Amino acid sequence: MSTIKILIAEDNPSWQRILKDDLLNTWENRIYIKVVSSFNESLDALNNESPWDLFIIDLGLASEASQQSGIDDPLRLGIRLADRSRILGILVIIVSITATPQEVRDLLLRYQVFDFIDKRSYDTELFIDTVESALISATLKEDGEETTIDSTLQSSQGCFNWLHLTDLHRGMSQQSYLWQNIRQIFFNDLSQLHEECGPWDLVIFTGDLTQRGGKEEFEQVDELLEELWEKLQQLGSSPYLLAVPGNHDMSVPDESHRSCPQSELPIQVLALA
Repeated sequence: MSTIKILIAEDNPSWQRILKDDLLNTWENRIYIKVVSSFNESLDALNNESPWDLFIIDLGLASEASQQSGIDDPLRLGIRLADRSRILGILVIIVSITATPQEVRDLLLRYQVFDFIDKRSYDTELFIDTVESALISATLKEDGEETTIDSTLQSSQGCFNWLHLTDLHRGMSQQSYLWQNIRQIFFNDLSQLHEECGPWDLVIFTGDLTQRGGKEEFEQVDELLEELWEKLQQLGSSPYLLAVPGNHDMSVPDESHRSCPQSELPIQVLALA
């Protein structure tokens, strides 16, 4: 690494100064540090200013950050940031005073947090040694590993979450009117569900994304999926998509467009979702 890029999420000005000064005193002009104080600022920096070599997170972010995101427990904001970093492949060090021993274990295992430092026993030398070890680990990963679906699943330490959606029927008569009535309800339910069982590694969309399998209907599906993925990323998920077509997603050509008689078609469709 030529210039080390470190992102710090810390809402306490005193701790902002301590962490930043310790890093600058060690690496001086070889390091770039950005300090943010809220969940939204952190998420924006993660999504739009990557790649970061390391993300240092205080789990208990400011209460106003909680209000902005609609989450009552500030601790969950830090956990969501840790999981977003896992998805992006950014190593995380937690420097906090709010986590319990069980929460620390969960962070280390589920979200692949590199290490945890308790503010109550903070030591500059230990902090710098931990950061240095994390940067060495990040360099080895950058030089010798390629991120794949398999490595993403392995990084969750056996925990794999998915969201199952089905039967959208985009293009159905009067659906545009109906969707506008339930759109906000759907996204509100999605947010609540994400708190209960997210973040999601995969979205499985089974059967009948469209009504008749037409080109315009699939274009409408693309628009809805873009809106859905934007919402999922705001919640802290960046899942893969697995789409399983249904019988309504098939457009059967008329006789004039068939390349061979129906009786000579090489594949027989037995069942569709």
